[in-house]
Amino acid sequence: MSRWFLSILFFLLMGSGKAGIISDINAIYDGSVFEISFRKDGDCQLIPLSTRAKEIKIDLKGCKVKSPVSIGERGDLIKRVTMTPANNSSLLTIELKKDAKFETSVKNNFVSIKVIPSELVKPEIRVEKFSEGELVKINLKKKPKDVTYRKVSDGFLITLSGLKLEKFSLAPESQFVKKVETLDVPERNVMKVTLARSDSVEITNRDKEVMIKVFELPESKETKSEINSKDIKNVTVSLRFDNADVRAVIKAITDVVGVNVVFDPEVKGTVSIDFKKPVFWKKALEAVLEPLGFTYIEKKDYLRILSKSKIKEEEQLEPVKFYVVKINHKDAESVAKEIEKLVLKYHTETTGTGEKNKKIQEENTKVKEESVKARGKIATSIYKETVTIDKPTNSLLLKVTPSHYKEIIKVVKEIDKPAKQVMIKAKIVIIDSSIDKELGTSWFLSGYNNYGNTYVAGGYGFSTKDKLEFPAVTSTIGQIPNASSFSSSTLAIGILNPSKTLRAELAIKALETEGKSRVISNPTILVFNNQLAEIKQNIEIPYKKTTTTQTSTEVTYEYKTATLSLKVTPLITSNGNVIMDIKVTKEDPEEVPGGAPKVNSRQVTTRVRVASGSTIVIGGVYEKKRESTKNAVPVLSKIPLLGWLFKYKTTKATNNKLLIFITPEIVDNGDNSNVKLF
Repeated sequence: MSRWFLSILFFLLMGSGKAGIISDINAIYDGSVFEISFRKDGDCQLIPLSTRAKEIKIDLKGCKVKSPVSIGERGDLIKRVTMTPANNSSLLTIELKKDAKFETSVKNNFVSIKVIPSELVKPEIRVEKFSEGELVKINLKKKPKDVTYRKVSDGFLITLSGLKLEKFSLAPESQFVKKVETLDVPERNVMKVTLARSDSVEITNRDKEVMIKVFELPESKETKSEINSKDIKNVTVSLRFDNADVRAVIKAITDVVGVNVVFDPEVKGTVSIDFKKPVFWKKALEAVLEPLGFTYIEKKDYLRILSKSKIKEEEQLEPVKFYVVKINHKDAESVAKEIEKLVLKYHTETTGTGEKNKKIQEENTKVKEESVKARGKIATSIYKETVTIDKPTNSLLLKVTPSHYKEIIKVVKEIDKPAKQVMIKAKIVIIDSSIDKELGTSWFLSGYNNYGNTYVAGGYGFSTKDKLEFPAVTSTIGQIPNASSFSSSTLAIGILNPSKTLRAELAIKALETEGKSRVISNPTILVFNNQLAEIKQNIEIPYKKTTTTQTSTEVTYEYKTATLSLKVTPLITSNGNVIMDIKVTKEDPEEVPGGAPKVNSRQVTTRVRVASGSTIVIGGVYEKKRESTKNAVPVLSKIPLLGWLFKYKTTKATNNKLLIFITPEIVDNGDNSNVKLF
């Protein structure tokens, strides 16, 4: 509290004039910080005072409250708050339960006074540059008991055990760190670091500091170079040389785009080229270099021309470094298998032939076979480089040369992309068979199989004798085929585009209000591309089972299950359509006198291609029911013989159609192809 006497916080809210009036007083306590705010009119000065420990007194000079204000205790911070008028001023007194500091702010005639417990920490951030990136130092001002962190999609969450953080959001002057802020959790001990982009990160802590070292990836540096700039990437050249010096030809190509070039001493020879049509300058450069066994390496400000064999020699002399690569969308083990092939290829290319190199390859194979396989980790060792999997964090642990690391990262970026998903929306509807022209769509089919070029279709789980045709969708008003048109085992399929799907939805809702249709199931399921989605609806049919022995007869009830099953496996095509493998199974119970009910099963299996958002309709499934109703006049219907004149029995047979609507919609997750590293 004594530090408040060292300086006086002074706010001049308005120019000199009449005394201000205090109104609209509000007090908020969020469990840690207490804030009192009010509106002022006229002149007002805030002069902090203090008379004893655990008490804040502020003279609101020139601000007058109309009547005394009193606020009771708030949590473990505030004992009592009072605001009392005194002449043309007011006195704000805040009695505390524990040590705290306060901050004041003024905005648009509103004054805010925050009381913050001294135990809350507000870090300070300093950024230092170094040759490979940046070092972000976060000064916590107090030493935490422990520091742990975990990776999230756009940065890191750092948990500081033993500390409580003041609410803050800081944007340091950093190329790689976008923001550091408090995460809103009850413990107030989690700090989020948001990265501006995905680079390799190393987090350490020492005493009161948390240090975040961000290493700029080689790819990040290359994207800045003029060699990879969009301005020259698509530049073409058209040249003709006959038996010319290779250095002169290379210089002619690089001069077109204004790129610096450096030749290694071994680059010598002659070449003849005739580009009658323009080609991209890099393709032209490769065409000149490859026949002579040369290649190029892209540096930040120039191209280095050298022999391919020299690259391999330099790679063998490169030191091995350790890298951690976080895999976000794929299984690290499957990615590691591809990286292992790549690393093995490097050493296969560099070992060459001969007895000595044969022994080296044998040793490499032996090392590979003795790969470390520990709990939670699988390691594959190849020569001096290793690819290790850390299963708990789904990460690759690489011990490779910097040049190989650069190539590996490119491969990981191509592999580690989010898998597309398909939202399967199904609607199972029962409609009255008398409704023939209510859906507003036209389709007619007894079966089809690979007919026409627009769609791909498969076979059914039953045979059809007639010619298999694809459903014709027209603009005329049509109907689902009547039961009399087909045998009882026939299922039909139609396709509705999104506009017709909406019309069908509206028609079904209209029929439902009239009692002519009923939606028995409306499931929605999200499934990964090329993965099975299964939807089931079961009906339990009870039946009586009698067991008779010599001494007694036991009656029990058992259940038979009838299932309506829908299995869909979607496959997204390159042009945005969806190929669906569909299998529908419909089981119907049939009563058997004196025994367990029999379950009749019908099944359709097909493959169809539709646009995302279009709907497949499966029809031709019928449900027949008989309902008996007895009507009678009370008392009179009980008279023997004559009672039949006063009662009657009616039997009603209903024939309902079962329609299954399947709509696939591609869910775009975004191409988050950036590799996340830590």
